[in-house]
Amino acid sequence: AIKEIVSQIEWDSSDEEKVYQLREYFQENIPYTVRPGKTPKNQDFVNYFLMDNKKGYCAHYATAATLIFRYLGIPARYVEGYMISYNQILEGELVEDARYSDYYEGYSELGETALVEVNVTDADAHAWVEIYITGKGWCHVDVTPAGETEDVEDFWEMFEDVMNDNEDAGGIVNGNIVNFKISNELIKK
Repeated sequence: AIKEIVSQIEWDSSDEEKVYQLREYFQENIPYTVRPGKTPKNQDFVNYFLMDNKKGYCAHYATAATLIFRYLGIPARYVEGYMISYNQILEGELVEDARYSDYYEGYSELGETALVEVNVTDADAHAWVEIYITGKGWCHVDVTPAGETEDVEDFWEMFEDVMNDNEDAGGIVNGNIVNFKISNELIKK
């Protein structure tokens, strides 16, 4: 499946351009959904996602992208964590009497910032890729395509539908996920 997808794209030479090309390919060909259904028993997760199901959520895109980038010779690793929006930060509460150095060490493009307590839920869970670019180091890459916003029921109800392969479980959702460009600048989808 990886070889098939790679053969469908006319790749540019720079790693940065390849990231944008893969993101565009996913956006145009494989729609985002929180309810892609289960991968059938004894089927490969990535092969099924790319060749048969052709729909998924962040874990599908990040897994496939990691393998595609590696196939193209770009060092890549799969990452899971939480992505919060700028609005969540604005709605957070400043942590009084907290020392920045107790929570963060190393270089930050923003410099030292105030510490903010933010409410993070399962809905903020996300998966993305990091690729290694010589001279820049590990760079955050999010190839998950934008989706259309629809009314969404509770996250755990959707998760149960996915796990039970509920055929009525439809809908495309795009929360307020923040997307990273190669330059590590934040852009919203």
